[in-house]
Amino acid sequence: MSVANYNASCKQHSQILICVQSHGNISLTDFDEALSRIKKHEHLTVTDAGRKINVRFEVDVPANNSEWGFFQPHRRVMGFIMIAGCSTAMDVALLHEVFQKKKETLADFIFDARCFVFGMENSLIQQRNAAMLQYPDVKTWKTCDKDIEEFLTSVFYVLESKRLHIVGDKSDKLPLLTAPFERQQVSSYDSDSRSYRKKCAGRWKKHLADISLLSGLTLDALQNYHSALDMLVSVNDQVWVGGALEGLCVTSAIVWYSDEDHNQSEAGNPALSKQALDPRNLVSSKMGNSATLAYLLKYCIQTPEDFVDRYKEAVINYSRCKHLGVVELEACIKATKVMAIMKKSMEASEFLQNAVYITLNVTEEERITRYSIVADLYRAINFHRKSAFYKRVAAMQCVAPNLNKPNWQKCYQLLQHSLKGYHLNVLGDENKSSFDSELSDQVKYGWPQVRLRVLHELVFSSRRLGKNKMAVRYMLYLLMHMHQHLLETEEKEICAGLESFVGKSTLHEQNDSDVDVHMLYNLPQVLEIVPKPLLFLAQPTILQAEQSTDSVFLFTPSTYQSLKRVEQHIDFKWCVNTPAEIQLQIHNPLHHHTLHVSELRLICESSSEEEKEVDFIESHQVSLDISPNSTIQATLVVVPKKNRTIKIKGYESVVFGVRSQCLFSDMNWIPINLFEVEVTPALPMLQREFSNCNLNCDENECEIEVHFYPGEIKTLCIPYTNISEVNLDEIEIFLSQPVDTHKHNISSAVTTSTKADKKCNWLKLKFNKEELNSQLPLLPQKSIQIPFQIEATNVVTSGAFDLKACSSDVQIKYSCLEAFEKNWCRMVSVKLVVMLHPCLLISNLNISSATRQLNYITTMQVENICDDVIRVTSCKLNCDNIVKPTQLTGIENGHIVITDLDANDKKKLKFQIPTSTLCTAILENKFDPLSITSNISNEDFIQDKFNEAMSLEWRTGSGAKLRRGKINISLCEFNLTNFVNLVTAPIYWEFLVNDIIITESGKCSVAIGEPCPVTIQLKNITEHMISKLDLELEIFQDQENGFREWNMEDCVLCMGCQGQYFEEVAPGSSIDFEIVLMFLLVGQYNVRLKRMSANYDGISDKCSGVLRRTMSNQSNPEVLSYREFSPKVVFTAVRK
Repeated sequence: MSVANYNASCKQHSQILICVQSHGNISLTDFDEALSRIKKHEHLTVTDAGRKINVRFEVDVPANNSEWGFFQPHRRVMGFIMIAGCSTAMDVALLHEVFQKKKETLADFIFDARCFVFGMENSLIQQRNAAMLQYPDVKTWKTCDKDIEEFLTSVFYVLESKRLHIVGDKSDKLPLLTAPFERQQVSSYDSDSRSYRKKCAGRWKKHLADISLLSGLTLDALQNYHSALDMLVSVNDQVWVGGALEGLCVTSAIVWYSDEDHNQSEAGNPALSKQALDPRNLVSSKMGNSATLAYLLKYCIQTPEDFVDRYKEAVINYSRCKHLGVVELEACIKATKVMAIMKKSMEASEFLQNAVYITLNVTEEERITRYSIVADLYRAINFHRKSAFYKRVAAMQCVAPNLNKPNWQKCYQLLQHSLKGYHLNVLGDENKSSFDSELSDQVKYGWPQVRLRVLHELVFSSRRLGKNKMAVRYMLYLLMHMHQHLLETEEKEICAGLESFVGKSTLHEQNDSDVDVHMLYNLPQVLEIVPKPLLFLAQPTILQAEQSTDSVFLFTPSTYQSLKRVEQHIDFKWCVNTPAEIQLQIHNPLHHHTLHVSELRLICESSSEEEKEVDFIESHQVSLDISPNSTIQATLVVVPKKNRTIKIKGYESVVFGVRSQCLFSDMNWIPINLFEVEVTPALPMLQREFSNCNLNCDENECEIEVHFYPGEIKTLCIPYTNISEVNLDEIEIFLSQPVDTHKHNISSAVTTSTKADKKCNWLKLKFNKEELNSQLPLLPQKSIQIPFQIEATNVVTSGAFDLKACSSDVQIKYSCLEAFEKNWCRMVSVKLVVMLHPCLLISNLNISSATRQLNYITTMQVENICDDVIRVTSCKLNCDNIVKPTQLTGIENGHIVITDLDANDKKKLKFQIPTSTLCTAILENKFDPLSITSNISNEDFIQDKFNEAMSLEWRTGSGAKLRRGKINISLCEFNLTNFVNLVTAPIYWEFLVNDIIITESGKCSVAIGEPCPVTIQLKNITEHMISKLDLELEIFQDQENGFREWNMEDCVLCMGCQGQYFEEVAPGSSIDFEIVLMFLLVGQYNVRLKRMSANYDGISDKCSGVLRRTMSNQSNPEVLSYREFSPKVVFTAVRK
């Protein structure tokens, strides 16, 4: 026997072999269909005999295999079927002759034969011969089941008759059954010897066991195998002992594993048990009707170890005969399959290794098949690397140099099948999550060079076949997984080969449905993905924050972040039609080649389930060149187009012409597998256009620095342009409380920084809302002016002035109608920094009583402490009010020019101001007109009114450089004298001597000894009632040395009451105090009227020591002024 059956299995020992051949003009499709219908009867139940038999249909069985029918009957062809195509009666006649000749050729082996003819017309069909059945076509072959069952039943009964004949033969001299190679040795045997007779009986028992197994009598087969072994072992018939042992093994395997398909055992069914054989696997239909399960199992091999030993013994007996190479090879194959079912991998590998070492004279095609089957069997026992090795050996045999026509297609297929054994999953997305572990396995098991060799061979074979797409895939795999083992020349050669395909076609353009798209997860490898927020000026923000509903619990197990890869919802927001950036850290793992990424863009998905649109986002692509073994930062830009949540799932790249769509969820080195970003509605966007002020801008905030002199007022207009395509419909401005930031001491030139936590009280900041709203809505590409009015109210009042800085944060929130309704806006932050520089220094402020009632004198020193020429003006004073300087410049724009000050110039100013304005203010605020302490308690109000009465302003520069501001005198230091002199006295005094008013002059000349009538009129000039007015006349002489002489009894005679009391004085009414004086001595006498009801001690307490006079002696008229005393009149007494 020269042809081996590499698909041999144990169940073939129980199958009757039927040969099927085609003839005539029958098509291959019809033949295959007919064959498939015939093969449905591989299991047949013979009802009359109560048997179940198995049948094996083979096409074109080698004729010499049947010669081994006595040694192994399952090799013998016991039936013959011819499937032919004929269209005429002549074709049928010719076919009949061919069929008869074939039957004659196989007459020594077959039991029955059939010929099925297809293609005849119904009118020409003649069923004259029971062995030749005619039908119009295969599809109308309705009697197929009946025909095949009749044929198989016929074969079975012939086989059964032979079995019964052997069983019934009781002769002492049986013929010696021989294998084909033993026939020449029969003559050398001693036919009369006992050993010869025993050998003959043993061989017939073995043959009877084989036929019984084919006839469906499993129990008889087991009994006869045991009997045969006893006889054959005793005579040392090694060949037939091996056959009996193999028969016993395969029969036991059929009993134990009757439900297992031995040919598919390499699939590794996990349900198979590794323990001893389980009787529950037995199918009772395989037994004879009279046998019981326990009785049948008694004759089977009981344990896997016994199986191994018996099969080894059978193979050893076969190996002792050189003519049994094919039998030994098939026995090793069958033993391997049984061991695979038993999970005895090491024992199976021993049988398989023995099969490899068996030398047979085979063709190149058979050699390829042999190595392929060996590889499949190694895979069945989980020896994947050896399986891959023999697959590769078979592949190399397909293209051996001695072949005239190398079979590159089969070589390519075999190499592909070997990939799994080498852990090369080229056709799958192997780089998703097993990339790192796979590389570590390569290093661990030491396979890199072998794997490289296999991949190079695949590249070469695929290119020979014109499979450029597959060549690209294998080269990409080499770069992706094996680049660390490639030499520089190999890496450059592969890269050059890949680049040569770019000009022809990309991977996706080739239509090859048998291969999936290859994803380049590490060419290049993305190490990190960071979605970036929009620029601060472009970031959407919530217009009005909602009330927080956070839980009071700090921790719950359900909210604990697990270690699994998660989806990350980005905190910041993106905006429709606003470009957003995602930063990627990209690595080139190649050591010698610059990786060119021709396209790189993001893969995004909309959260909307209603519509799967493609225009919800615009993803811009970039191209990159990454140097060997380096990492770069790349920024990808996307432009959202619709208001919804965007899911960033991965990226799309084109490298070497291969378009890959790589998902973050497949990259186990990236902790986040999905990024979700919420997109707000489209918003307008303002762009700054500052040019007229000092500007210091960064990404988040703009700082505007404005320089001021004290009292200066400026209007700052900040221009913005709407650079978006959306109208600006709503705008809101929020001003923070100004705070001091730092100071620069001018006198010491030392800079001192202070914390910005002190409120600033000298800066006033506001904006004109009406003017702002009048500019809305703001159309695209139009500008808007945001006006701010800034006023510095401070004034210099000391010798050392600090350069002051005050800042205020301005937030400008703006939106369109659609976004405004959804509570979204954009915000612009501006920081206003106001620098207050020194200008005028006001010192030595003093306010005193004037000689005229209803007036007061104000004196001060003004110093220019800046570098510019300062002009001091007033809009309320006139020439009569200015005492010093005596020469005035004139009037400018309705303001009287008081003086001009050059740099570092000092001047003293003196003013005489009416008190009428302050009097009105007192009445409006209901001050007590006679109470000094009441007025002092409202000193801030009085100071403001005093400042308003002065209305001093400064100016510097001219034209466009004109600067001006108010001089706030109310911030200067005031003492009690200043306050008292500022407030108008409630009583207006008129002094009459001889009915002549002398109040203004205050002087009068009288003769000694002559009576002088004096009348003092008191008028209530307020709108309040003055009650309990107690008046007393005072006469004294001023020694002009700090002393006053009050004892005037010898100098002056008073005729009349020197003191008078008035219960009340109505508003606007007057009272007269009349008295006659006679001066007795020459001299000057001071006469005045004093109000007696004032609480002078209260004044002293209120002033807390600030008043620099002695109140008990009531001798300081400069403080009390006309509030408590009338104007003083100096009488000069002369002789007649």
